Order: sequence, then structure tokens, then C-alpha cells
Amino acid sequence: MYSQGDLDTVGQQIKRMRLITVLCCLPFFIGMVVAIILQSELWSIVLGLIGAFIAVFLDGAKVGPLKVYRRFIRDMIKGLHSTVEARFVSNEGVVLYERLLMHKLTVQRDSGMWTYYFDAQKDIPAWADGDVLQLEISGDHVIAYQ
Repeated sequence: MYSQGDLDTVGQQIKRMRLITVLCCLPFFIGMVVAIILQSELWSIVLGLIGAFIAVFLDGAKVGPLKVYRRFIRDMIKGLHSTVEARFVSNEGVVLYERLLMHKLTVQRDSGMWTYYFDAQKDIPAWADGDVLQLEISGDHVIAYQ
């Protein structure tokens, strides 16, 4: 379900968002340099603070979630996996789990009811109640299915 192509795509999105962040902040930092040259202390401080605020905001709001998702994909590709057989019970919808949007799945295994999380960025199959599934899991995340 995850491949090196997914990792490369998210990496390109991170680079694009960093470029957008730099382009948004550049006019303020250029204005700050001009204000320093013109010896306007107030304007240099104001423009520098605005540029820094925009950089921190865009990095936290746009680049941060992409970095979390890239780390998740890398862990799913390179981490330890196991295969389990389970009977599908329900999809409880999309939830925020470990800073990522995930489908919360409940399945019945021999040892009882289990909750697994399926990436909301991927298309989830239309499983019916009682379907027998072969799930490849890493921790409590579904990596692949049959």
C-alpha cells in the first residue's frame, strides 16, 4: 500500500511548501535590510518580526503535518510488519490519531475485538460486516490488506 513513490511525493510537497514559505517571507526580510541600510530601527524590527512570524506560522501549519506524514510513511515502509486474520466489524469514520487523519477500524480476532487505523489519504475498500480480512499491520496501523 505504501511505496517509495509515496515517500518521494510527500518529499516534493515539503520542498514546494518550503519554497512558498521563503517566497512569502522574502519581501519582509528585504524590507528589513533596506530599513537597516536607511537606519530605521523601528521598521527593521517590525519587518523582521513579521517575516519571522510568517515563517514560523507557515512551517508549523503547512510543513509540519507533511513532515509527520513523511515520517509515518517511512516507518510503515521500513518498520516491522506482521500479518493477522480478522473479521471486519465496523469503520468508525475518520479520527485524528498520532497527529494524522486515520480511519478507525474495529475487527474481531481470535483474542477479541481490536482497533486498527487505516490511512485516510488512501482509498479504503467497501468492506461489509463479517468479511474475513488478511491485514498486514505495523503496531496498530494497517499497511496492506487482502
